[in-house]
Amino acid sequence: MKKEKGYLGQFPRILNPGDVQSMVFMPGDEGPFWMTAEQRQSTRLDVEIQGEKTKQKLTKEELTMKLADKGIIAQGNITNIKRLCMQQGIPVETEVTKIQHGWEGSAKGMLQVLWGRGFIDEKNLKQYTVDG
Repeated sequence: MKKEKGYLGQFPRILNPGDVQSMVFMPGDEGPFWMTAEQRQSTRLDVEIQGEKTKQKLTKEELTMKLADKGIIAQGNITNIKRLCMQQGIPVETEVTKIQHGWEGSAKGMLQVLWGRGFIDEKNLKQYTVDG
């Protein structure tokens, strides 16, 4: 923040002139302002959801390596690589444990960024819209 006027709002804020605002939640951050302290702590980090699986597509590089393991040199776009894999009986996706992503390390939304600068009145959150 270069200065207060034009950069910081009239409501309580966590930033001051001279501070640098991150657009990503950092490890030392308190977290999303609208959550309770308990919610922030319990959702800070990614958590595996035991017993729940999801399918994940393998990358072009992963598929190319699987083909190479069978002695097949593959070139071309992902569609061609997948076709070769299917012809060879190589799965093009894998099953992984589902993950509930935490807020730490993820991008801050517009509301969080403006709140950090003091442009958001927490008592009147419902008055804010993207389109006015």
